Amino acid sequence: MDDPGGDSGLAERQHRQRRLQDAALLLPLVGAFFLISPVILIFRDSSGGEGVPAVVVYLFSVWLGLIVAAALLSRSFLRQDTHEDG
Repeated sequence: MDDPGGDSGLAERQHRQRRLQDAALLLPLVGAFFLISPVILIFRDSSGGEGVPAVVVYLFSVWLGLIVAAALLSRSFLRQDTHEDG
């Protein structure tokens, strides 16, 4: 017999939880990739707007992006926990 809300729903929640865990594990690696020196060296000779070096704009953009991505992952984990408890 098929249980429409049973095992398949549980499997889907477990799959989503695993994907969130994988994304959380990859986030520091993605951040490290964007902050390693060869990538940063692309911006060393140019200047951004208002006389700010482009490398500074790049570093703060990556930093801000990592913070936003971590916040979104955190919210997803909290939502997942709320659905499992309720």
